[in-house]
Amino acid sequence: MLALALAIAVTLAVQPVASSTAPGRTARPEATASARPVEPAAARQELPWLQEACGTSSASMICRVTHFPRRPWLVLWGDSHALQYTIPLRRAALQRRFNLVVVFSGGCPLSLPYPAAAGQPRMTCDKHNVRALAYVQRLVDSGRRVRAVLSSWWDFYRHRYALHRRALAAGVPSPLDTYERHIVGLGVDRSRAMFRAIGRLGVRADVIAQSGTPPAGARPCPTGAAPRACGYERRAVLPREASNRAWLRQLSSSLAARPLVIDPSPAYCTRSRCFGRRHGRTTFSDWAHLHPAATRSMGRYFRPTVDALLATR
Repeated sequence: MLALALAIAVTLAVQPVASSTAPGRTARPEATASARPVEPAAARQELPWLQEACGTSSASMICRVTHFPRRPWLVLWGDSHALQYTIPLRRAALQRRFNLVVVFSGGCPLSLPYPAAAGQPRMTCDKHNVRALAYVQRLVDSGRRVRAVLSSWWDFYRHRYALHRRALAAGVPSPLDTYERHIVGLGVDRSRAMFRAIGRLGVRADVIAQSGTPPAGARPCPTGAAPRACGYERRAVLPREASNRAWLRQLSSSLAARPLVIDPSPAYCTRSRCFGRRHGRTTFSDWAHLHPAATRSMGRYFRPTVDALLATR
């Protein structure tokens, strides 16, 4: 399961986005030959405008999706669990005329690098997050009105990190390789540092609660049903939900102001059960991501964030 998750969610090498990218220009990142696109396959099919805007289907990008001079900026920032919400936010940006920027790196938690004294290497994710923070800093320094929406696969990093720590405590080999250990370590040990850095910028930031992911080991749906079209218990789709919410509250306490918590799960879950299809729309594109057909209908969950952005003076 871990290998499959990392194949979907982690990129091993990308060409860095140039640090000189100006806030008013679209970054055009280019992947190296060894890079793997990591956004959901369904999203790649449904987001041709994103590929066109950014110049490539890159595994790491800072991309200005809409262009409205002298209008506020909304930064959607995170891993593929952020990227999947680009569709409703782009629709809102076009309708309400604000600048949408996607800051994305697959399998990369919102974090800052370990201090040099820790002896940890700087990997792709570290470099991306440093560039991303510098980009938002330039937006702020240039006088733009900026609000951020932060999203990550919170549960993935925390759960895999716990597996690694339990293996160490038991004196058995870790189930994670060196790169995976580094990524999940960032997600647990260094996310607070990033949230604090965002808070010091004075940028208002909202957070997206953990997105639903159908259990990878679940039995197939009955014959004739599309994969993952049958329903699951909520606790299987949103495991450790209370713990992840508490984690987000801890991280968010470092932000400049109390954030809005954006939780679109009512679009596909009740209090006890989640649906593979609801209101005629497919919920999941794979076992790690929501389907564009589902996220396209989630604009109402982001409306308070957009209202707050446009009300800012």
